[in-house]
Amino acid sequence: STMVLSASNAIQSGIIKSVEDSGFDHLQVWIDPNKTERQLRLFHEITGFKRLGLAYENNSTGRSYASVEDILKLSLELGFQVIECRMPIEHGSSNEGAELIKCHEQLAPKIDAMYITDYSGLTIKSITKLLSPLFKYKVPMFAQTRYDLVKNGILMGSGRAEFKADAEFYTDTFAKILNGAKPGDLPQKFESPLKIVINLESAKKIGFRFPLDILAGAFEIHETIQKPENEK
Repeated sequence: STMVLSASNAIQSGIIKSVEDSGFDHLQVWIDPNKTERQLRLFHEITGFKRLGLAYENNSTGRSYASVEDILKLSLELGFQVIECRMPIEHGSSNEGAELIKCHEQLAPKIDAMYITDYSGLTIKSITKLLSPLFKYKVPMFAQTRYDLVKNGILMGSGRAEFKADAEFYTDTFAKILNGAKPGDLPQKFESPLKIVINLESAKKIGFRFPLDILAGAFEIHETIQKPENEK
């Protein structure tokens, strides 16, 4: 029996067949299939963007990590344009941070919002240079997964703040498997509640005001932009 507890996009990366069916009797994968959609609906509601920037590695893995198909589908419904920067770099290359910075510099003048996706060039070392063009052009940005970098200047993101709800789902699934259930027969879909993390100094730098309900409901609020250790 196999349980997969964390996968960026288990369907598009080919681990499972669908939300309803893993495709294997022995396999059950936790999946939150609408996370990107829920994040972007919220981001769009708050900012009303018309031109969303998106940078990703130009191969099937990169498209899967960035949830490109989900974003394009949502763009048709909500009426915004996706402006892409496709990076030619393979994972493990030392140029990943530089390629991502180049993408941000190219995108910043053309967009009015940036969805910062899960890419290995997005690190604490590169964050200041990555955000610099976005601050220059006053572009609001949302972190898909790296909500830990909101304290370092990303305007907002959504985190999995406490794993209590997730843990109950995992332990319930595990108990059923121990009691003889086939993993492939068990539910896979579980939506973690969105916990919003925001940075007020970033908002000030781009002249953005958070709606009161977002301020009131935020799980975590950072008053200032914390400089990474390597820049102190």
